[in-house]
Amino acid sequence: MSQVRVEIGGVGFLFRHKNLQIKEDKNKTLDIRDFIQPGRNDFIIDVEVARLPEYPRDRSLFEARENWRSYIYKGDYIFETYQSPENEGSKKVTQICFMKKDLPRAKVYISPEAETAHEGLNIKNKRTWSLERLMQITGQLISISVLHRYQGLHIHSSGIILDGEGVIFPGISGVGKTTLAKLWQERDEVTVLSDDRVIVRREKEGYFVYGTPWPGEGRAISCQKAPLRKILFLSKSKENRLIPLGKRESLFQLITQCFPAIWDREGIDFSLKFCGALVEDIPCFSFGFVPDKTATSFVEEKFSV
Repeated sequence: MSQVRVEIGGVGFLFRHKNLQIKEDKNKTLDIRDFIQPGRNDFIIDVEVARLPEYPRDRSLFEARENWRSYIYKGDYIFETYQSPENEGSKKVTQICFMKKDLPRAKVYISPEAETAHEGLNIKNKRTWSLERLMQITGQLISISVLHRYQGLHIHSSGIILDGEGVIFPGISGVGKTTLAKLWQERDEVTVLSDDRVIVRREKEGYFVYGTPWPGEGRAISCQKAPLRKILFLSKSKENRLIPLGKRESLFQLITQCFPAIWDREGIDFSLKFCGALVEDIPCFSFGFVPDKTATSFVEEKFSV
């Protein structure tokens, strides 16, 4: 049995596979290498490249428009990852994940046809699989599903480490998360955790923000973490300005930008309570910004010690 451990948001995911070889995807859309780290195994995923299993599909929980859907069957959560072939009406399932609701384990089946269809993934007499491609969607769904057990939540946000402290910039698509992240990348003293997705966890020492391997168009990722000190909700503006937000407005904005396990009642309940506690404990602001270097200087001046 071979294995590889990935740490995301401080949670260790151990991927186990037998008689398989991991092959780096030449057409990868994310880079997982910095997240492959030693440590404690919190969640185990067994990976098999094999014919996809059959099961009843009458208890659908949720369907994303483009690439996945979820079911529940015999107490297990099931996630299907699929692709829509060009000029065809049907969706072709490429991965299926069976996840135990109350146990720290899952099993992922990968379609052999889907794997060998990708350039560079054929090795004679060996079955291969791509960790990057598995993590792209299925890995996100597993992480979202279990993170409430570790007092954490995925947030649609860019994030940075500034003077050793974490600042996140949640916002809707198109508001400027990637643009702002690129501006921060020009500052050598600033670490950009992500330009699209961060994880926030409540730990003994307080709230921490983690980078994730799921970037936006700016391709900004980091496996680092920092204590979370401020939340700046982004908006477009003709001038740089920071406006303190009340708890109700902060809660509304945060809820609209988080990724709860919407297929799980416990996960949804946790997410709502977590958001409420987070805006109580962390100062929140509306950040209207001009998309140029003055925006980063403005933030530094406002929050300089």
